[in-house]
Amino acid sequence: MKQIKSIICITLFLFQASTVFCQQNFSRLQPDAHAIGLGGSGVALTFDPSAIYWNPANIAFLTRDRIFINITDSLHFNYFAFTKFFPPSISLGLSFCQPRDVYYEQEFATLALAYRAAPYFSLGTNFNVMRTSDDDIYTSFGVGLFFKSYPAYRTTIPTSPSFWELLTSRNMKDKLNFGVTLHNIPINYNDRNYELRAAVALKPVVTGPMFHFAYHASRDTFSFHPGIQVPFFKGTEFYFGIKDLNPEEFAVGGTTQWGPFQMNLSYNAGDSRIYASLLIRLSEEENVLLQKHRNLGTERLKEDNFNAALSEYLKALSYQPDNDEMNYLVSV
Repeated sequence: MKQIKSIICITLFLFQASTVFCQQNFSRLQPDAHAIGLGGSGVALTFDPSAIYWNPANIAFLTRDRIFINITDSLHFNYFAFTKFFPPSISLGLSFCQPRDVYYEQEFATLALAYRAAPYFSLGTNFNVMRTSDDDIYTSFGVGLFFKSYPAYRTTIPTSPSFWELLTSRNMKDKLNFGVTLHNIPINYNDRNYELRAAVALKPVVTGPMFHFAYHASRDTFSFHPGIQVPFFKGTEFYFGIKDLNPEEFAVGGTTQWGPFQMNLSYNAGDSRIYASLLIRLSEEENVLLQKHRNLGTERLKEDNFNAALSEYLKALSYQPDNDEMNYLVSV
C-alpha cells in the first residue's frame, strides 16, 4: 500500500510540475530520454509507453501496465503516457503532451492500439489530435509493425533447420528487432509532413551491446540515427547515439532500475539539454501473472469448461510465449 501511494504521489507531482513547451512539428517530437540518447530514434528499441509515439506496434509487448513521464533540465518538455495490456494479445496506450507558454501553446493527445499476432510479430496504430492556441484542431494517424526474434515452441529440434527455424530458435531470443512505421499521416490537413521510419536493432551476444540503426524520411528531409546500448551491471545500462554521424549531434545517457521504477537520463549536444524519463510499472511480475491465469485455467478445467480453460491458458502464455509447460497445456 505504501508503494502504491508513493507511485501516485510521484506521478501527480511530476505531471503538475512539468510545465513545458512541445515542438510545433509533431514529427520532430522526441518524448523520451532513452531514444534521445540513442541518437534520436526509438522505432525498434523502445519498450515503454513512449512507443505510442515511436512505433505503436511495440506496445503489444508491454505485458505490464506502465506510466511514463519525460521532462528536461528546465522543464522544457512534458510528455505523459500510459499503457495497459489485455491478455493474450491486445494493448492500449494513451499519451498526452500539454505545453504552457506565454507566446505559444499546443496540446497533443494520442490513442494507440496494438495487436500481437504471434510471439514475435505485432501490428499497431495510433490516432493523434493536436489543438493550437487558436483552437484549431489537427488530426493524424500512424501505422506500424514490429518483429523480434523469439523462440517458437517446438516438440523436436530439427536436424537441418531452415532460416526461419534458426531465426526463431532459443539461441536467437531478443537478439534481433525490426520495426517500421508510417507516422503522422494527415487526416484533416495536408500542409504537414508524414514520415516513414524504419529501424533494426542487433544484439550479437547475450550479454553484449545492442546496436540500433534507424532511418527517418519525409517529403522534405531524411536522417540517420545510429546508436549503441551497453549493459553495465544488473538493472543499469549506458547508451550513445549520433544523428547523421554529425559530431555536433551526439547524445549519451544511461538507465537504472529500482523496484517498479526505471529512470533514464540523457544529454543531447544538438540542443544542449538534459532529458529525464521516469517509468513506473504498475502490474505484478510476469511470472506472478502467468501463475494467476494458469491457476484459473486449471479451475475451469476441473469444471469441464474447456473453452474458458483454454482462454486462461492463452492469457498465461502471453506473458512467457516460450514457456514449455504452458505451450503443452494449450496444445492439449
